[in-house]
Amino acid sequence: ANAQAMVQAGGATLCAQSELSADALREVLMGAMNDPRQLAQQAENARSTAQPKAAALLGDVAEAIAAAQN
Repeated sequence: ANAQAMVQAGGATLCAQSELSADALREVLMGAMNDPRQLAQQAENARSTAQPKAAALLGDVAEAIAAAQN
C-alpha cells in the first residue's frame, strides 16, 4: 500500500516482484540516470508524500495501545 501511494504521487517506480530481475532493475536505474530532470521531479514528488515523524507517531500509537491493555 505504501509503495502504491508513492507511485501514484509520481515519487517512485514500482516493479512487481515476479518481474524483478537484474535486467529490469538496470533498466529502471539507467532510465533514472539518463533523465536527471525526471529523477529530480520524482524525488520532489516523493518528498511531498513524506511523513517525517511517522516512526515516532507509530511508536506513540503502539504505546497508547499497550497502555490501554494494561
